[in-house]
Amino acid sequence: LFSPRANRIFPYDNTFKVEGYGEVKTKAGTFKAFKIGWTQENRGPYSWTGRVTLWYSPEVKAVVKVAYHTTGWPGEDFELESYTLK
Repeated sequence: LFSPRANRIFPYDNTFKVEGYGEVKTKAGTFKAFKIGWTQENRGPYSWTGRVTLWYSPEVKAVVKVAYHTTGWPGEDFELESYTLK
């Protein structure tokens, strides 16, 4: 991964895995969604590993919920609050 801010390449390894399919509740309602695990490992000078769970709904055609499961990786869990299909 190239970081323009640092003007160098960082050795990130990303792994995505579909971990299931089922209902997920959000503020916008309950949706059928794929549960996807995303793990990122940085083997550079500041080594760390991060994990995020994403729920992707084919009905909404978007990620409807995100949960962070790691320390040292700033992030805030979020979920869909409303939507309109066009």
